[in-house]
Amino acid sequence: MFDLRVRLAVLAHGAAALFIASTAPISLYAEESETNRGESAAEPAIVLPPVVVSARKRPENLQDVPLSVTVSRGDSLGPGKRYDTFDIIQATPNAVEVSQGSLASPQISIRGIGGLGAIGGLDKQEGVGVFLDEVFIARPTGYPTFLFDVEQTEVVRGSQAVLYGKNTIGGAINLTTRKPGDDFTVYGLGGLGSQELREAQASADIPVIPGKLSARAFAAFSRQDGFIDNEFDGNSLGEQKSFGGRFTAVAEPTDDTSLTLALDYSRDRGEGFVFGPVEDALDFQVSFDQEPDEKRDIAGASVRLEHAFDDVALTSITAFRGYDYDIFLDGDFTPASSFTQGETQKQRQFTQELRASLAFGDLVDFTLGSFYMWEDFEGTQFFDFAAVSQGQLSRNSLDQQNQTVSVFAESTVYLTETLDVTAGLRYTHERKDSTAEVESPSGTFLFGPPANASSDLTFNNVSPELTVSWQPTDNALGYFRVSRGYKGGGMTQFLGSGTANTYDPETTWSFELGTKAFLLDDRLSFEAAAFYIDWKDQQVLQFVGPGIGRNVTNAGTSTSRGFEVATTAQLTPEFGLSLGYGYLDARFDSFVDPVTREDFSDNDVPFAPRHSANVAARYSVPLVEGITLTAGADYAFKSSYYFLADNDFEQEPTHLLDAWLTLERGPFSASVWAKNLLDEAYLAGYFQSFGVDMGSPARGRTYGVQVSVSF
Repeated sequence: MFDLRVRLAVLAHGAAALFIASTAPISLYAEESETNRGESAAEPAIVLPPVVVSARKRPENLQDVPLSVTVSRGDSLGPGKRYDTFDIIQATPNAVEVSQGSLASPQISIRGIGGLGAIGGLDKQEGVGVFLDEVFIARPTGYPTFLFDVEQTEVVRGSQAVLYGKNTIGGAINLTTRKPGDDFTVYGLGGLGSQELREAQASADIPVIPGKLSARAFAAFSRQDGFIDNEFDGNSLGEQKSFGGRFTAVAEPTDDTSLTLALDYSRDRGEGFVFGPVEDALDFQVSFDQEPDEKRDIAGASVRLEHAFDDVALTSITAFRGYDYDIFLDGDFTPASSFTQGETQKQRQFTQELRASLAFGDLVDFTLGSFYMWEDFEGTQFFDFAAVSQGQLSRNSLDQQNQTVSVFAESTVYLTETLDVTAGLRYTHERKDSTAEVESPSGTFLFGPPANASSDLTFNNVSPELTVSWQPTDNALGYFRVSRGYKGGGMTQFLGSGTANTYDPETTWSFELGTKAFLLDDRLSFEAAAFYIDWKDQQVLQFVGPGIGRNVTNAGTSTSRGFEVATTAQLTPEFGLSLGYGYLDARFDSFVDPVTREDFSDNDVPFAPRHSANVAARYSVPLVEGITLTAGADYAFKSSYYFLADNDFEQEPTHLLDAWLTLERGPFSASVWAKNLLDEAYLAGYFQSFGVDMGSPARGRTYGVQVSVSF
């Protein structure tokens, strides 16, 4: 471990020294670079292509954006990859995702800042916002199942204030789907793999009226058997079955107007939340007398309208989304037929965002906007003796109606040709009307005596943001950024004391100093950022009894500090390489549990590994006429981290290696792939039950083949 850290530190310092030593101006575009280097037309320059992102809600070259952004493009991803957000997070420095072994609560943390996940109860407030084509997804259970048809993902690291606003104190993940092409195209893919994996994808681009109206249809299916041995009956647990589809239509009635309609649906069935004692879980075995049954359905619709006047660009994004979810499983996680438990959720949301972008010559850009969200949520958790029928189970429930209204403004002033200042402000008003209730039709009162409590909470926040950006040459950028992140408060369903368990918002002040550059005649890109985050009133989960008693409360203050470096190089026409490293020190400065009076000050913040690193390599070479071989490997390392504020249990360091080979000839391709090639055993989730460390294992080594055709 020590050797790995030393090597990564040497790499980081070497890359920094390389940037400092570089002074020659370098173009960002390949077509401009060829003539500047005196290379013949027969030997074009080896350069990295420009990467366009929408991290600031407008198309920009990544190297010009004063933000820390990790980008993954669909056309550069290997077979068997990017099925969900976990693969994206693995390639991001200082980022962690924990699934908790369930569809309900993928838990994402960036720079140590995230949410509570499954164990936080029903009112899940995330600190990293996920946006599908700029539509905010309010709860992690509603994150999309399939990322197959996503054209590009952007992980924006660090607290966001103005353009994102709601629940993005750790960062944001932008998922951009593929739009219809200009030509009629049909694509199909089929695959088989270990653990009885079966998968299929199909898409079609249809130019209905060339240049005016086009459409794209996409569908995907995936099924894989379980990987955890149930010693009670000899069956395997962890099966996953998913189906999803998406339809997109784009109309361009004039050169200045664009209208996009998108519809999506996904259906998941499986056996999630498979927990056992940690030692058994890491050996992929549990012992259940009742097998889990998990179901989720997600649907969404959005309309995006864009119109450009002479000096003003208007954007309107209207969206409706929702999901239904339920799971029932063994309540005691043992072969004894003692307890059963379950959870149901029903969520609906409507969002509307309006933006107007104005330009006053070459001196000032200005953006004005507003955001509205309405959400209706109903959730229930069940826990009782196994002999009790499902309709009689003891339960606690939470009903919420939430409304959020935000207005924001941002302006960039170009002081000189190389120096500009961007300042912005966002005002947010939130209202949460919540009712929690404890019932016990069986009369066992395992959630406590019948009780109910309500709250009508209102939160107001003003979040500023300031960025100073300096671009001394076309190939170098330096910036300083300060922003105030905000995540709303709320109310849980926990009524252990018979009163409402409410908690306050949390806020951050984030400071970031960064640099970006193109080096070595555009063959290498380099970026580095150092950050300091002052975190107040962090929302944390605490167990308040030997059984299932829980509360959400606010810690005092926390601090997150560290740095990240990343580089991508096209070393030869055939070989490309990217490297990333992150160092993170995230700690509670002041936190005394208000219930147990335990002092967690100076403990590590959960889900904050001290070191993270990633390496991606791609090699492509023609074998014989018309046939190309492409090989790829992706490695991700996370050092140890804790799941809870008490720091009692530690996830061991993980080394995840994926690899693949693809042969292509014209419209045909065939691939072999392997994920978690080292067969690393690690936990996808953790909680404490009656003093016992319980874990849910992540899937071990898997492998498979894929064939595809497009015409």
